Amino acid sequence: MTDVSDAADAGAPVPELSATARALVARCAPRVNALARLMSRDAFEQLRGYAELPTEVKDVEIVATARHGLRLFLERVVHDPRTGPGDLDFFRERATQRAEEGMPLHLLLTTHCVGVRVLWQALCEAARPGEYAALAELAGCLLGAEQRIVSAVTETYLDEQAALAAERREERRSLVRGLLAGTSPPSDGSRLDGPSLVLSVQLPDGPRAPVAARRAVRRLQAALDRAFGREVLTLLDGAGGRAIVPGRVPLPDDLAVLLDGAGGRAYGSPPSPPSRSRRSRRRRGPLP
Repeated sequence: MTDVSDAADAGAPVPELSATARALVARCAPRVNALARLMSRDAFEQLRGYAELPTEVKDVEIVATARHGLRLFLERVVHDPRTGPGDLDFFRERATQRAEEGMPLHLLLTTHCVGVRVLWQALCEAARPGEYAALAELAGCLLGAEQRIVSAVTETYLDEQAALAAERREERRSLVRGLLAGTSPPSDGSRLDGPSLVLSVQLPDGPRAPVAARRAVRRLQAALDRAFGREVLTLLDGAGGRAIVPGRVPLPDDLAVLLDGAGGRAYGSPPSPPSRSRRSRRRRGPLP
């Protein structure tokens, strides 16, 4: 049997299948809609977290994705054995939507894997005596299709999540930058419209290369979040930066130890309204 990895790239042929295998798949074509409903309403319902998804997502979008995957498989096996460059576009589009909505990646990937299993069971049920060799051929074809789809979905989902995370980080950095400069007054009713603790965080070794800088920023952010028990607003780079903690917050006893473990030191100012942040930058000296 042809190696399924040969079909990994767009435009590569699906492993050559016998006429018996193609006929077996064709017999499943009338069941496409029923199989798509079976996946979304029965098989997927057994997955942890699936029941909490919005009804529209389950009954419309996921059914449409399942139906598209089934029809694409049938088309490639029965009529056109060459994968096209646009075969994965629909799956990538759906993966982007699921990432935006916050659907867990493990749940998304599991729906695709369960869908392949449901299709395989349908093929086994449709097989006639003497067609087991055809089933073996189709198993390789299914595994190749699953590989391509799962790879595309994972890549797209992670790319979209990275882009969303970058947007959120930049929004938070812009907020801190504006508060410290006094150009972006906090909104009424927010925790930032009252006194705040402002910290200056320094990395003794100075500026770092880009990769080392990102690592240092992550470690400093984690140390600050752990010390204050919340996600702290920060404006950090490879040399250090500033942090704002809303409210009349006492300095945590373990702040200096946690920051030292992350390679940094902090200097603090007394809690003051962000609108007076420029005056609040005076240092009291390093935290004990």
